[in-house]
Amino acid sequence: MEISSNDSKILIVDDSINNIELLSDILEDDHEIMFATTGIKALEIVPELMPDLILLDIVMPQMDGYEVITILKQNPETAHIPIIFITAKSTTEDMIKGFTLGAVDYISKPFAFEEVKVRAKTQIQNQLLLKALKKANQQLEQLNRLDALTGIANRRHFDEFLQQKTNHAKRHSTPLSLIIIDIDFFKLYNDHYGHQQGDKCLIKIAKQLKQFARRDDELAARYGGEEFAIVLAEMSAEEAFEYAQKCQQSIEALHIEHAKSTCHSYVTISMGLVIQTSYKNMTPESLIKKADEALYKAKAGGKNQLCVYSE
Repeated sequence: MEISSNDSKILIVDDSINNIELLSDILEDDHEIMFATTGIKALEIVPELMPDLILLDIVMPQMDGYEVITILKQNPETAHIPIIFITAKSTTEDMIKGFTLGAVDYISKPFAFEEVKVRAKTQIQNQLLLKALKKANQQLEQLNRLDALTGIANRRHFDEFLQQKTNHAKRHSTPLSLIIIDIDFFKLYNDHYGHQQGDKCLIKIAKQLKQFARRDDELAARYGGEEFAIVLAEMSAEEAFEYAQKCQQSIEALHIEHAKSTCHSYVTISMGLVIQTSYKNMTPESLIKKADEALYKAKAGGKNQLCVYSE
């Protein structure tokens, strides 16, 4: 698999301007070229420029190439950048030392035009391929955290997020709220309008809930079936209650027709809200249990209601 290297960046580190110019002439048609004339300068600019490949001279004043590569490989942000040594030192001992420190290849002086191009291209291709694979894995991971139908967070993402926010709330003694939501008379809706319309209803409601959960410490998720959940971190009891009320009103305002609802002509939701301000025995499971109890009261009380858990 070959990936275009036209947008790749190569940093040349050499105390000889002549060497830099020569290497630039060889590589500049296919890559963006940057340079540094000292190891110290290279260490300053690498974290900022993040080149795809570094061509590093070994023999330099103040700091040699061995010291530079050692520091770069110790930094997690730069350790992945491939480094090719450019040097007149080509003994087996020198090469073993370089490879031991993390170099991926050697280019010997004086430079051979085609050798430089081929060795650089090989490492650039490897690096760009790794970047493409990493991006693909990130996208796949993101997809694995989304509900396939509605496009909002799925149960897995919800569980991870709730655990994370529970841990944070216990460490910092900050409030944490959880809302569990159930669409009223959804079975009747599906029976009357069909499952395709039922899916469209779920998508509309999910989209609306997501509009409310925009901050980094909020998450709207599909909990399962016709149930949704919203996690609210660092929100006061008054704010959480008002948030839930507005959320409930916004679903009704969508005016999704529901001819079989016994409490309204439009789709409505029941909500169970728990606002946790004591942390000793707080767990994700306890929050879910309390929110479920509040939701049960809302549904038992006639649906289209918001009930808050109270002990």
